[in-house]
Amino acid sequence: MRDENEAGSPRQFAQQSRKVPIVNGKWEYHMRLFCIPEKCSGGKTLLCNRENFEDDFHRPVRFWNILNYLNIRLFSVLLGQNEENTAQQGLVFPPKQNSLQVRFLLKCTNQDNSELKMCQSAKSETEHGEATKKNISSSMLPNPPIMSRIRILKNLIILCLGFFLLFTSYQSLANLQSTLNIEGDIGIVSQSVIYASLIISSLLLPKLIIRKLGCKWTLVLSTLTYTPYIAANFYPSMSTLVPTAVLVGLGAAPLWSAKCTYLNEISVLYAGQTSETADVVTARFFGVFFMIFQNTQIWGNLVSFLVLKPGLPVGEKSGEFSNVTSLAMFASNDSSETSVADVVCGIDFCSGINENLLPPSIEKRYMLTGIFVVLSILAAVATALFLDPIHQKKEDDEEGPVSRITATIKHLRKPNQILLVPITIFSGVEQAFILGDFSKAYVACAWGTYHVGLVFICFGLVNAVMSFFAGRLVKYVSTLTIVFVAAAGNLGVCVALYLWEPSSDRPFVFFVLAGVWGLSDAVWQTQLNSFYGALFRSEEEAAYSNYRLWESVGFAMAFGYSTFLCVVSKLSVLILILFVGIVGYTAVEIRFNRAKHSYDISKTSH
Repeated sequence: MRDENEAGSPRQFAQQSRKVPIVNGKWEYHMRLFCIPEKCSGGKTLLCNRENFEDDFHRPVRFWNILNYLNIRLFSVLLGQNEENTAQQGLVFPPKQNSLQVRFLLKCTNQDNSELKMCQSAKSETEHGEATKKNISSSMLPNPPIMSRIRILKNLIILCLGFFLLFTSYQSLANLQSTLNIEGDIGIVSQSVIYASLIISSLLLPKLIIRKLGCKWTLVLSTLTYTPYIAANFYPSMSTLVPTAVLVGLGAAPLWSAKCTYLNEISVLYAGQTSETADVVTARFFGVFFMIFQNTQIWGNLVSFLVLKPGLPVGEKSGEFSNVTSLAMFASNDSSETSVADVVCGIDFCSGINENLLPPSIEKRYMLTGIFVVLSILAAVATALFLDPIHQKKEDDEEGPVSRITATIKHLRKPNQILLVPITIFSGVEQAFILGDFSKAYVACAWGTYHVGLVFICFGLVNAVMSFFAGRLVKYVSTLTIVFVAAAGNLGVCVALYLWEPSSDRPFVFFVLAGVWGLSDAVWQTQLNSFYGALFRSEEEAAYSNYRLWESVGFAMAFGYSTFLCVVSKLSVLILILFVGIVGYTAVEIRFNRAKHSYDISKTSH
């Protein structure tokens, strides 16, 4: 026998109703129902009958059971169905006098899940209105357990907090890999391994794991995959960093896909309770997320700066210094054949030629790594304890694992996705450049390793502020304009890096260049993420898996050639990808705006 309290049962559904008094002394019971998208056809509103709709939590609801439970019968059907058709569906018309009105607010979705449309209301009456009013008490029909706006905002903050704690530790270590673990370039190699693994992970894991565990527990489990890599920096070597880097790569794709899916879902829920569109709320939520996320650059790099700040020489006889000098200054203090003239920073810097940067002392390495390990564990704990799970629409239960895994690959057939590939790759390349090359060839080489954290505080501060405002600027400025400004910022910094010879005599230049790059990076992170969500609204997981896939290709490619290309070649590659990416993004933006305009016209005409 069916349990009355299980999902989709009459009692469960009745408890999701809202009792609202009306002027004539009767009552209306508002129930939010949604058509199952798979059963809607042609992108048009479909009749919401008793066979094909769900409740707010995407659980199947048997409408006839609901009616029996409330002791009422359906009086009319949606979309102007007449009494003859209604009778053919087995629905009875009761007498109209002495009755209780019950209004069901039914909503349908388009096939692409882009918009919820109000269907016509269906009125139900009963022959025993007074008895029904007595039986359906307010205790039986409390307010619906829909996620309120306060809970949505709370979950947004918890999600941001989890990422803040995790990436305060991980991102700061990633910034230092090219200067912290320089022996055999194991730091750069480990970063390349992370993103190579992330490519495989993006193709195979996100959709499958999110379907199995849900967004919340995918976030928790994926967060924990970062901790071993962070801990491996206690004793960095190929045997410790590379295997744990693989683990990070496997966990990163589900982590970011779950984050994007969760943000997109709560954005739609929030928009449904306000007068704003889902696209605007999505852009704002992503802006808030990346504002907080980019604060990791501020606080994480502040920690690394304070821990690694210069001290007294630790080996007077050997001439060793602990993070006191830049590469050029070290050469001037070195009695070997290396001279200041031999040290080349900036555009002509080549990995493997000038490798005299000194790693920090063991004590400082242990302190820095220990702090970051604790933060990564706290991130997983906070997410597990305080983040609410969201109930996504379930796909057909008969869909097998192979179909879920191949969804990411199939998504690549879409023209819009193909056109977005270059700019998504650029997003990874530009981040890898600022982390691996700017930090080493410019900051550490000319000004000292410990200043890397200080410069990246400026990068993170500008990035965080711009991330916050980027989500709000879309209400006043077109997305395409914002993207062009970001591209101009990246291009301007690249030209400056071509022409500028870095020197510690003018430290403000490091901060200016890092700040402009941070401004542009904020636009790429917020606008690309929100644009993917708006463009592929009904295919979020596959779309965001592709986003992480191609961004990872950019990371892996940039870190991969970092060990054998000079900076001048890396800048040339970066500019080339930027130009190709802007062309593709512009084409997609134009296509998307035309489609929206055509839809608005057709909607108005009807």
